[in-house]
Amino acid sequence: MEDVKAAIDWLKGQGNVDTGRVAVIGARLGAMMSYASTAIFPEVRAAVSITPPPYLPNSLDPLYAAIPDFVSHDVFIMAGGRRQWEESVTLGIRITYPKGRRYIETPDLEGVALLANDEMIRDTLQFFEERVRSAAATASATPSASN
Repeated sequence: MEDVKAAIDWLKGQGNVDTGRVAVIGARLGAMMSYASTAIFPEVRAAVSITPPPYLPNSLDPLYAAIPDFVSHDVFIMAGGRRQWEESVTLGIRITYPKGRRYIETPDLEGVALLANDEMIRDTLQFFEERVRSAAATASATPSASN
């Protein structure tokens, strides 16, 4: 999560960036970080998580153990294969305003390899347009006080 914090700090130092509307995208381990960053950093308005590892409530994963009661918001979960999709959507129980899609056209691709799918790229850009760029979506995506 230090990477996300460092990126936000850098953006704040630029002076010409609206740091109230930051979006994060990540694949595999980065997918878990993008998902969790919406709960941890108020600047992060939305995230795309490409083939994240499954959420296991009793796991010893240090990220989940460090913030056991968080709720993410505005996360688009993407995966290709059936197993990857079934594992990925387990994160949905801890997301407010979730979205998800399985790209069955590319079932053998996972993680960053899914970027070879033009539809995935279009869906990512559309999701960020809806959740980050538009003022109405930004207002409705305000994290709850429990975050």
